[in-house]
Amino acid sequence: MKYLTIKAILLALCFTATSAQASTLSLSADINPLPNAEQYQFNNNVFTGASFSDILNLTITPNRDLVASLSGTSNELINFTTFDLYSGFSDGVNSLVQTGDVISPLSQLSLGFLVSSSLASNYFIKIEGIQSGFSSYNGNISLTDPSVSAVPLPTALPLMLSGIGVLGFARRRSNKQ
Repeated sequence: MKYLTIKAILLALCFTATSAQASTLSLSADINPLPNAEQYQFNNNVFTGASFSDILNLTITPNRDLVASLSGTSNELINFTTFDLYSGFSDGVNSLVQTGDVISPLSQLSLGFLVSSSLASNYFIKIEGIQSGFSSYNGNISLTDPSVSAVPLPTALPLMLSGIGVLGFARRRSNKQ
């Protein structure tokens, strides 16, 4: 009987240690009300352990620019080693699209003009790191349509002004006749 009690205690301790290594990654719903832009927030609490590896799955509609940022806090140390964008599926066929910058204080991943088809609209961001103590990280993912711009681009301004000038010249000329 004593043997079963010690075994039960050891088994309970193993389950406790395993659950302490777990992490809880969450991704918000789209928080941008505009139809041509998407904005997501993600966060994770990583409990005491040596390393972590998380996947954020994304389904991206055609022709999007992606900008993502990542920052972490820890009561001891957190070091991000991977913040990369892949196309395909995290548990199947995939390919690296871009390696993110994990050297700067705010880790970043930025890629313009993701062209997705019905066969390749799945992407994922892989986040890996090493930490000690209780840690957490959070970030943002922004997807915008590069062909739609609310503000004219600086290169479009001279063209727009010359078009208005041509219209003014044509009107003045028609008023003289």
